[in-house]
Amino acid sequence: IRQAWQQVSLVAGIAAGMAAAIALLTALMIGRTLRPARAIVAGLRRLEDGELAWRLPAFRTGEFALIAGAVNQLAGRLAHTHEERNLLTTRLLQVQENERRALARDLHDEFGQCLTATAALAASIEAGAPADRPDIAEEAQAIGRAQARMMKTLRSALVRLRTQDIEEIGLEASLRQLISEHNLLTASRSVFQLQVHGAIAALPRPIAIDVYRIAQECLNNAARHGAPTQVALRVARDGEAVAITVEDDGGGDAARIGRIGGHGIPGLRERLSALGGTLAIANGSAGIRVAAVIPLPANDAALHRAAA
Repeated sequence: IRQAWQQVSLVAGIAAGMAAAIALLTALMIGRTLRPARAIVAGLRRLEDGELAWRLPAFRTGEFALIAGAVNQLAGRLAHTHEERNLLTTRLLQVQENERRALARDLHDEFGQCLTATAALAASIEAGAPADRPDIAEEAQAIGRAQARMMKTLRSALVRLRTQDIEEIGLEASLRQLISEHNLLTASRSVFQLQVHGAIAALPRPIAIDVYRIAQECLNNAARHGAPTQVALRVARDGEAVAITVEDDGGGDAARIGRIGGHGIPGLRERLSALGGTLAIANGSAGIRVAAVIPLPANDAALHRAAA
């Protein structure tokens, strides 16, 4: 019995060792066989993060090679669709700027002249009103006050619509004018400041317009969605990109910005996506900090480095 038990123990040990070896070899083979699956999952995650130029390598296994080919085709179509969407967004933004220019010109030429004539007529009526008819002078004064309110509203609309000042006085002067308009509109409740670093005057006209529009939208959001006492706009240009940063001290939670209804933030994201830029919204020291980065074209960046 002892001899039989020794033989059985020996055989059982050998069998257990063989089973463990087989299990180990099987695990290694399965892991090696399924390694392409992990690469495919990692590739899909990179596509989800926006790396549309990334492609999967060719695999030896036929099934995984077919899956990789399908994923690469999907990535190519996504990249093509993304490029077409960016081109369409850029075209729509150009059409929007042209429409804003035309609307601003019509408002200035038509309504501006009519309001100016109305003010002159009201002043003439007030001056020529008989002494025994004070009601006529009072009505003329009411017309003048209404004209002043309408003229103020018209100026505010023209500030939002016009960008031709960039061609006339440059981007930096246009931004300073924008800051001055906000300081006048808030009537000393908030102080708007501007900091400029780098040569932004040499920016191409389309990028200068984008910088102006992004700064304008960020300043409007800071004044509309909070009660800040100070709002700082910083525009900085280096050799590769232009950075626009707006930070206020009005409190708030950056996590809620994306959930607030409206078209401001989605419009910024679409504009920056068409330009290949990025938008980051975070909590600042006492409020919200919005940072946008616009990459410069390769030829413009090269000229800037050469000038530097």
